Amino acid sequence: MTIAAIILSIVSFFFFLLSIITVRKVFTRSNRKNLSELPAFSIIIACKNAGKTLPALLPSLRQLRYPNAMFEIIFVDDCSEDDTKIQLLEFVKHSGIPSEYLLVTNKLWPAKKGVLAAGIAKARFDYLVITDADCVISADWLNGFAEKYAEGYEMIVGPAPFYSNNQLINKIACFEQFHNSLLMLSMAEHGHAFTATARNLTFTRNLYEACGGYTKTLGRLSGDDDLLLQEAKKAGFSIGYITSLKYAVFSYTPENFKKYLRQKARHVSTSHIYPTKTKLLLTIWFALQSFSLFSFLLTPFSVLFIVPTAIKLTYEIWVVKAHAEEAGYRFTILQCFLLPFLKEIFVPVHFIRSIFWNKNW
Repeated sequence: MTIAAIILSIVSFFFFLLSIITVRKVFTRSNRKNLSELPAFSIIIACKNAGKTLPALLPSLRQLRYPNAMFEIIFVDDCSEDDTKIQLLEFVKHSGIPSEYLLVTNKLWPAKKGVLAAGIAKARFDYLVITDADCVISADWLNGFAEKYAEGYEMIVGPAPFYSNNQLINKIACFEQFHNSLLMLSMAEHGHAFTATARNLTFTRNLYEACGGYTKTLGRLSGDDDLLLQEAKKAGFSIGYITSLKYAVFSYTPENFKKYLRQKARHVSTSHIYPTKTKLLLTIWFALQSFSLFSFLLTPFSVLFIVPTAIKLTYEIWVVKAHAEEAGYRFTILQCFLLPFLKEIFVPVHFIRSIFWNKNW
């Protein structure tokens, strides 16, 4: 058992060191390009019973710092039963922003993908931007995409942090989102981009059509982001990531554990049809996280099993203090010790629930 403890300690040290180096590289990189011309964007926003969240989204859209002639907004309503239509029509009529309301009654594909496809079919411009109806948009959002497109990418994933508060469910969700964003960026840095965030995503029409739209992603009702990214990778398209909060899209965490578990089950369900190599890499990473963190439970067999836990918690403190604020979060030292345990406990819970997820959006 002593040998096993030493091996786990060494493996943990090198994996977490590699993660630190990779994350540091991603956050310190600066590739800002001078734009010869601004791309024109079509923003597609899928809406379904969004009456309670639109009062936060719509004012943020009015404050976008981008020429009105260079973007349009298409609100696609999936037969909402609340006052979504009233709010959207009011925005279209009085905002002064080129925008359109589209009611979808016959979707080509089920759930959100069919809604987005209807909006994309109506889009006038070749740079397509996706976000959700329960978000708040940063004023320079489109400028960030424009700068990144100048680097030659055809799909770009932007930061999508949660708003923080003092509720336990919020802290758990924020901590998970923070770590998932680091994993997303680290994997992409090593050529294994595997996920995107639908509320802050853009891609070219060329990419969308070359991938067959969403026709190859219908294995799950969710996955209008991750699975399209996987298809883009297969087709050889370049995928870029933005880290600056200046270009972020913010959203709120679920209000209670029931909604949180439902949301995570939906998100994780998409991972079941990731490529085998991606699933293997993710399994290794999450297994190492759990084994390292909970190795202290084996100290009755060897006191050295406390070392991987110490390495893991040291890593947590470093990564939080180094990059949490850059990602839009703040965690105390005490939370750095407690939240990793809660996060790892929920990993198998989310996976098991995702198998039995009630498939709706």
